[in-house]
Amino acid sequence: AKVLSECSDTHVVASLIKEWCRVLDASVLGELDRSAVAALSEQSLENGAASSSILDRFKSLLLGDGYVCAQNRTVLLWLTDLMVNVVQHKHQNRMGSRAVATCFAPSLFASSDSPVSPIESIQQIKSVTVLLANAVEFVRSFDTDAHGRDLFGDQLPSA
Repeated sequence: AKVLSECSDTHVVASLIKEWCRVLDASVLGELDRSAVAALSEQSLENGAASSSILDRFKSLLLGDGYVCAQNRTVLLWLTDLMVNVVQHKHQNRMGSRAVATCFAPSLFASSDSPVSPIESIQQIKSVTVLLANAVEFVRSFDTDAHGRDLFGDQLPSA
């Protein structure tokens, strides 16, 4: 941990995280079938208002038992929180939610379905990119509770 805290090259840190995701016993989003990926990526949350049904789907993905097992959900929550932190500095790093999602999507999704063609694989990664960008936007826009805490229970800075 000390070595990482002293590393100033964000590309090295991002590469290590992506490699760690690749060597996990199970792909973080590998449990998602094609219909779940389609349902979570059918509407982009990047441009503002979203339907209550898609917001409920993301609440279920990140906080419920509807899509992935508890272990993968914990990793997904941690990564989403990390991605939100990166996006919050978009004016400095030029990494919006879509750019961050594009970096991490291939590392988080390996379909357990039968082998697919390269074109189908690219389409799945594009859908997972939208899904991750949506997850980041969902967390960023999450209404805080009365105690000023975010989705993860962390205290929000006072304005």
